[in-house]
This record gives sequence, structure tokens and C-alpha cells, in this order.
Amino acid sequence: MQAAGFIVPDIVWQPHCEWTSLLKQGLLRDHRSIAMWAGRLECDLELAVSFVNLPDVSDRIQAIIQCPLIHELGAPSSWERMTSKQWVGDEVALLHSSLLKHNRIADAYSCFVRFLAWVVVDVSLQHWQKVVAAGQEHDVLLLTLVPRFDPKTYEWTRPLGTQLRELAIHAGYDRQRAPSVFLGELWSSVAGLAEEKERTLRKWEAEKPVRPRDSSINSLLASIESQLQKYGGMWAESDVHRRRFQFAWAMIAILRDMQRLGLPDVLIDEVFSCYALEYRLARDKLCKPIACWQAC
Repeated sequence: MQAAGFIVPDIVWQPHCEWTSLLKQGLLRDHRSIAMWAGRLECDLELAVSFVNLPDVSDRIQAIIQCPLIHELGAPSSWERMTSKQWVGDEVALLHSSLLKHNRIADAYSCFVRFLAWVVVDVSLQHWQKVVAAGQEHDVLLLTLVPRFDPKTYEWTRPLGTQLRELAIHAGYDRQRAPSVFLGELWSSVAGLAEEKERTLRKWEAEKPVRPRDSSINSLLASIESQLQKYGGMWAESDVHRRRFQFAWAMIAILRDMQRLGLPDVLIDEVFSCYALEYRLARDKLCKPIACWQAC
């Protein structure tokens, strides 16, 4: 199975080499962040090596349950679900268990969501003075771009729509029109084609959005650069919003993948809950604890 670009085996963790390669791409720069994830990768490698001496499926499942990674990288209730079942009997039946399949997929995506939390924290520490100056040192940055499920409406929040609304606010949004109209007018005042620009923005904020082209994002941000400098505060730089767009789309891709793989909404929501939990952990580990946090 493919998950966000990484192979997710049925009952093992993601391949050590895949994550080692990711770690070398420079997404994390703080040596403490790198050391934390390198240690987790070593634990992952030890788990994989142990499987050589564990030919039975039930033994391998027990090794996963007993591995610290199920708590550190898995979904918050992963261990409880895995220990709720007696993993004995026909090996084929065990491998095709919906509990095992769903839990392992959830754990794989939880790992990715947790890694993204570390990336955001790592980047925020590179610009710590700006974060403090903006009074956001106790905020969980980008949490509003993480999808969450509303059990009353049975709908998911829309990361790109949220990003457009917040971009509009950082560009001096007057709240008298829809964010897409406000941004569309600013965009078309420089690039023309007003109706086309607004239609493009509406496609981004739709329930099933299209992926924004880099050229469109760059054009939009260039057209509102002066507005961002005036009203944006910590979010005044175009490059920051490029990263926010990338983050929002990554969240959408993860959501779509989990839906495609048949995970129930409640389990998907649990995966996304990892973001705030891991963000707080990362801040603690990097000696910048959050006193009381809120979404931002």
C-alpha cells in the first residue's frame, strides 16, 4: 500500500530506509529534532530486524504491540485497540483482520502527522523572536489547517478554505465579502481576469478542492504582497504562506488517502488529533514548553 509517498506494509512499520532518506532532506534543522527522530528510526530498525526470528504472524503482531513506537508514533488509542484482541489462530485470518489493517494504516499516517508537527515546531524555532513578538509562543501553529470531523454535520473542515480565509485576514480582509471574493479582487487588480480568479479560489475552498498550482499561488501572493506587509504581522512574508498552502494540501492528501483506504471517520479524526499532541511534545523536548495552547 502507498501512504503519502511511503510504503505501509500490512503489519510492520514504514521501511527504515524511507524515513532515513526523508530525515536527510533537511526538513528538520535543530540537532535535537534530528536526534529524536534518528532514535525513533533506530528503534524501527531493531523492530524490523527482530522479525527475522519471528516467523509467526501472531509473534510479529505481539512485537509491534510491545514496541515503544506504538505509543510514540502510533494513533493515541492504537495500543488499547491492539491489546483488545487475542492474536491467535489462522494466520491468514489475522492478516486480513480489519482491526489490524485499520490500526496499522492509522499508525502509519499518525507517524507522518507527528513528523509534520516536528517540522512546524522546528521552523518556528528558527524564527522564534517573530513568534514571541506576535504573542503566539503558546499557540499550536497551523492547527487550524489540520482537518477535523464534525459529528453533527458529518463533514470535515476544509484546510484550503481555512488557509484562504486566514490569508485574507492577513491581507486586511474587511469581512464584508467572502474571502474568495476579497482575494479575487486583489488578485485581479494586478493580474486581470476577475471572474477567473474568483472561480479559481472557489475551487480551492470547495469541499473537494483541486490542488492549487504553484504558479497560481505565486501569482496570488505577489498581488497581495503589499497588503501582507501592512496587515500580516508574523505572517507577512509570502514564503510563509507558500508553506501554509503546502501544509494544507498535505493534510488534504492524507485525509483522502485514509478515506480511500476505508478508515472510519472516527479513526481518521484520531490520526489528526496527533498533531497537537506531538506539537506540544516537540516544544517540550526543544525546551520551549507551551504553558496553555490554542489553535492558530
